[in-house]
Parts: sequence; structure tokens; C-alpha cells
Amino acid sequence: MRGARLLLWLSLKRARTLLLATGLLLMAFQVLLVLIARSIEHAGEFEQIAALLPPFARAILGPSVASVLSFRGIVCVGYFDLGIVIALLALAIALATVPASEVETGFADLILARPLRRHWLITRTIALVLVSTVLMMAFMVAGTWAGLLAHAPEGVEWPSSGMIGSLALNLGLLMLCWSGLALALGAVCRRSVASRKPA
Repeated sequence: MRGARLLLWLSLKRARTLLLATGLLLMAFQVLLVLIARSIEHAGEFEQIAALLPPFARAILGPSVASVLSFRGIVCVGYFDLGIVIALLALAIALATVPASEVETGFADLILARPLRRHWLITRTIALVLVSTVLMMAFMVAGTWAGLLAHAPEGVEWPSSGMIGSLALNLGLLMLCWSGLALALGAVCRRSVASRKPA
């Protein structure tokens, strides 16, 4: 068990720069969204933006478009923004395919030369993905609340903690789904011919 903990700690140490940089960028993006929402709120342009939508677009999008074109909607848009979702999915897939990269580089052979059960390579990766997902969601939620506390105008309705929590949970589960698929594919792949030693 001690060897498994050391293996997880080593993986977190190797990914710490990527995780920290991604988390801080997510936090800064959430603060920026609050600043954008405050600017639009001060200018009173939410109604004008909604009026720009043609009637057929309002009919297609339904009542949900009104919730997005508000202070609360702009603040929460980061949790379903396509760029943020793609970046987090790429991070989750990169972390989930760590065993495949370790097989290719030969690092897995060094790990398995020690008295460690083989399943810990996969179990460690599952723990790494879980910890990273929780960390990224914590950075995003912290950025949202920090931006609201520092920059939200007075009298405006904030998004509820339940709404932010459900959006973060949804995004985190999406990361876990794609990382699970990537981990499954990475676990069954064979070592490439180029990396094999000649007989």
C-alpha cells in the first residue's frame, strides 16, 4: 500500500505544473466572466442583447435563453463553454493515458520490477484522474465565488450555490466519463513496434 501511495504522489508531482497552471487559468476565466457580466449589467444591455434575437430564435431556444442572457447566466457560462469543456476533457484524457505513455517509455517496466501489484498502475491512474477532476472543479468554483465577492454589483441576483455546484458536478462527471474511456483504451493497447528491443 505504501508503494501505491508513493506511485500516486509521484504522478501528482509530475503533473503538478500542468494542474496548477490549468487551475489558475480556470479561476482567472471565472473572475473575468464576473467582470464581463458586471460591465453588461452596468450598461443595462441585457435587455438589448435579448431584443437582438429574432423571434424564431427565441422560439427555438425556449425560455432557457432568458436565463443565459442575465448576470447569473454570464457568470455560469464557463461551466458549459465549449473551449473550457474541450480543455478540461483534453486534460482528463492526458492524465488517463498515463499508463500507456509509461509503457511506451519503459517506465512501467521499472515500476513493475518492484514488489507492487500490477493493478496499481491502473488504480493509481483512476485516483489521479479523480483528484485532478476535484481540484479543477474546486479552482473553478473558487474563481466564481471570488469574482462574485470582489466584483459583483450591489442588488444583482447571484447564481445560487446549488446551481454552481450542479454545473461543476456535471462538468466533473463529463471529465470522468471521457477519462474512463481513454483509460480503457490506453489499458488494452500494446507496446508499439518501434519501442520494442530487437531480438
